[in-house]
Parts: sequence; structure tokens; C-alpha cells
Amino acid sequence: YFQDAPLSGKSLSAALLAENSAKLTADVVSLGDPHRGEMIYRRKALACMSCHAIGPVGSPIGPNLVAVGAAASPSYMVESILKPNAAIAEHYENRLFTLLDGTVQMGVVTFKSEKEVVLRDSSLQGGKEIRIATSDIQREQSMPSLMPAGLADQLKDRQEFLDLAKFLSELGKPGDFA
Repeated sequence: YFQDAPLSGKSLSAALLAENSAKLTADVVSLGDPHRGEMIYRRKALACMSCHAIGPVGSPIGPNLVAVGAAASPSYMVESILKPNAAIAEHYENRLFTLLDGTVQMGVVTFKSEKEVVLRDSSLQGGKEIRIATSDIQREQSMPSLMPAGLADQLKDRQEFLDLAKFLSELGKPGDFA
């Protein structure tokens, strides 16, 4: 069982995944500090805000987290951070389009008709909408979540993970993070 001891070669993500998930979730609820978690969320190095917004602040690439705590359980938060491909939020499925000219476009489909596909770009253009004529598409395929596995490895220790997950689980609930 991993507490806040040195990792001895094991990544923090691997250590947390090896824990009993019910115990880890219970610790998020009872030991996590959402105020510290907010500061962790805002760290540039962690890059949460480069894909997620909270209300009008942040990026539109990933799901807006404004009410995620009211809509999802703490166990969902734990799983979403540690296993980002386990449950991708509806309408945020990443798609890769190979075009007839050999180029590729990747993003989330925001509109699709017989004539065109509109993507919210999820790579270089930071959420910009791109229109692609369906006649230009050679192939379309599903891609994994843009949120990489192993993000918890950027945290200092288990307590930071508990704080971050607690902050997210409070978003949209009555109180400081409504």
C-alpha cells in the first residue's frame, strides 16, 4: 500500500492504480483539500487549463469542468485522471481524418453533414474549428483520449493527487467551488 513514501522506482500513477480504488476514493473525499487542489490544477506544468475550461476560463479542447463534481462521483474523478481512456465524455471523442491530399486533421467533431465535417482542432491550433469537405476525406478513425495516461506522475505525491481529485469533485456543488 502506497502512502507518501518514496516511490522506489514506481511511478505515482502506477502506485495509485495498484491501490484499492474504493480506499483511494474514500481518501479523496476525507483527506483531499480542494483549495490546494485548485492551485495544483492551475499549475502551468500540469497543463490542465490548456485543454479544460472551468466556465468561461480555459480551453475548449476537453470537457468544460464547471459542474463536473455535481455531475460525476469522486470515483469517476479518480478513474478519469488515472485512466483517461476508460470513459471519454460524450461529444469529446477524438477523431483522426486522413484527407485525399495525404494530410491529417485531428479533433472532436462538432458538426457533421453529408457535405462537411466541422472539427474542433485538438492539436496545433488549440481548439480552432476546421471545416472539411466530406469529398476530401479518405479515412476517419477513432483516437484515444487526448488526456495522456500518467498525468499523476507530474504530481509530487499521493496527497497532491487527493487534493486535485477533491477539487475536481467539488466543482459545481454548492460552496466555494459552485
